[in-house]
Parts: sequence; C-alpha cells; structure tokens
Amino acid sequence: MTALAACPNLYLKVGGNQMTYNGIKDKAGTLLELRESAVGSAELADLTYDIYSFCISTFGPAKCMFQSNFPVRAPPPPPASPPDPQQQACPRAARTDSESCVGV
Repeated sequence: MTALAACPNLYLKVGGNQMTYNGIKDKAGTLLELRESAVGSAELADLTYDIYSFCISTFGPAKCMFQSNFPVRAPPPPPASPPDPQQQACPRAARTDSESCVGV
C-alpha cells in the first residue's frame, strides 16, 4: 500500500469496509449482520477505525475519496445513524488530515 500511495496519480476509494462480505465482528466476536440489535455509528466507527486510519495516513486525505456504495451491491450491516464511520474517523486523524477529509 505504501508503494501504491507513492504513485502521484493513484487515488484510493475509502469505504465499504463495513459491508457484510468483509466479515466484521463486534467485540464479542459476533458478525454484525447476525446481531440482534443494530450496530450504532460510534461502535461501527470503532470497529473500522484502524483500516480507515491506515488508508488516510498512508495515502493522505487529498488522495482518499469516500463513497456511499449506492446503489447497494450487497446488504450492509444493520443501519447506523449518522454520522457514518468514515466521518467519525476523520476527526481522529491528525488535525491537518481531518481538515482535508472530503465530506466531513
């Protein structure tokens, strides 16, 4: 990923990590789509923070594009209320990075 990030005209589409086919589990080890209660956006942000943080810090916010994945190609985990996990990941990044995040 670091070598790819060095390419001047390569950008990264950041998103979709919470889709069911990625197998994200909560802290109890339960797949999100199998939970009885919906995952909240804060919990989903915590569960996906490491990958979003890695992407933003590796490529830099100017080379990251957030997406909505609409129309949906696969069912998402139970609905989370706004703000979405990507928006919650940005303020945790370094101040200069979070100010550059698109859509926040």
